[in-house]
Order: sequence, then C-alpha cells, then structure tokens
Amino acid sequence: VGFNDQTPVTPVGGNIGQTLGEQRLNVLQFAADLWGSILDGGVDIVVQATFQPLPCSPTTAVLGAAGPVRVFANFPAAASAIESDTWYHAALANQIAGFDLAEGQFDAGLLAVPFNDDIVAFFNGGLDGNRACLPGDWYYGLDNTPPEGDIALLNVVMHEFAHGLGLTSTIDEGSGQTPLNLPDRYSVFALD
Repeated sequence: VGFNDQTPVTPVGGNIGQTLGEQRLNVLQFAADLWGSILDGGVDIVVQATFQPLPCSPTTAVLGAAGPVRVFANFPAAASAIESDTWYHAALANQIAGFDLAEGQFDAGLLAVPFNDDIVAFFNGGLDGNRACLPGDWYYGLDNTPPEGDIALLNVVMHEFAHGLGLTSTIDEGSGQTPLNLPDRYSVFALD
C-alpha cells in the first residue's frame, strides 16, 4: 500500500521518481542500500513495508514502526556465535547462521503466512497534505535537506529499519515479560 500511488510528483533531492509511489520506494531502497553498505553478511534481508494512515493529530503523529516478522533462539550456528536461550531478530539470526532460517516463498502479504520475511515496516501514509496530521509533509529527497517543517522520510526509514535489524526489545512494556521467558539479544545489553 502506498508504493503503487500514481500521484505525479516532481523529482526532489536526488530522488528521480515521477510518482509518489516511486519516490517512496526509492527512499526505502536508498535506506536499504545504506544499511547494506555497512552491514556484514551474505543473507538477503526481506522487508515488508506499507504506507497507510497511522495515528496522528495536528501536534503528534506516529511516523513509522518496524520490527521483526519472526525471532529465533537456539538456531544452528557456531556455538560461540550466539547466546543460548536468547531471542535474535530474524535478520540478525540469518546473518549469524549464514543462511535463511525461514527460507521459502515470500509472505503472501503484510504479516501473512508463511511468515518467511524478516522485517515489517509501517510508515504514515496519512501525513502528506493532511493538516489534521502534523503541519508538514514527508520529504522524499535523498539528500536529507527537507524544507522547514517537513519530515525527512529517509531518517525515519533508517531508524525503523534499525528496529527490524535488531535494535529493539521483545519485552512487553506493560508486563515486563519476554516471550517464553527468554531475553532478546538487544535487551541483554540494556540497562534499567
């Protein structure tokens, strides 16, 4: 959703997309390429993404949210490469294992079976041109120079992809519980 938006747009900040959907996709691909240029590993990371309205008001908004489609513990890898009884986000677990731990066909849709994809990312599709959802719009440039009041989508995508790559916890914020009472790799290093 949102990458198929055929609304004509003018290229901006190095983004040559001719439609809103193309520009959105170009930003996500650019962010994926940036992450790929600094991460080690030979296993492809599959990202599900959507632009749909998320909660927002004239003063606050959820810009994006992302996380793993799956987590793995006690998976095949060199014993020294993982901590036992610890959850790893799919993208990280696959790199450590050296192969896709949930290989097979891509998921049929957003968070749909067979749950083989690695990261799911949501971005607020209700932001552009909607004064009931913040005063600014998304900036689709790749140069990180949004006009005053607009929000650089690239920064938000980089941030959300980080969550999907493993920089987030599986701890339930309300109860403090972890899935099956196992910690996750990120939380092992969290303090307080």
